[in-house]
Amino acid sequence: MAISDSIAAVHPRPEVAFLFIGGVHHVFHLAPVATGLSRLYPELHVACFYSDAETGAALAQVREEEGAERMDLVRIAPPGPSEIAARVLGRASITKLPLLFRLSGRLRKARAVVTAERTSAALRRFGHSSTQLIHFRHGAGDRAPKSEK
Repeated sequence: MAISDSIAAVHPRPEVAFLFIGGVHHVFHLAPVATGLSRLYPELHVACFYSDAETGAALAQVREEEGAERMDLVRIAPPGPSEIAARVLGRASITKLPLLFRLSGRLRKARAVVTAERTSAALRRFGHSSTQLIHFRHGAGDRAPKSEK
């Protein structure tokens, strides 16, 4: 049984969610995977969630260049207070947890959630015990933070 057959047996039209909430640079790491999955397994619903215009534009460009028109791009706006705090403090990362909380209901229905950042592990605290979380490490390996072994 092929991977797509086993997934389809469990979920009639399974969604694989890709999270682009850590900045536009994640497009370079995750978008090729998302476009490939979208093209190779048309029975999957591949949805890419992003929060800022720059990331959305980069995703749209990759989708077009890779011929992955079936891949959905979904903008999710951060809750107002976190967006204001991020702007005032100059730290976009402040919006990550509120974004995840806002997305939580939708992501609960996904067969898998793919992310390039570790903040998304917080979904477990939001009750996502059966959702498969896939951490797609990014970087060349030579720039790994000292906190990673």
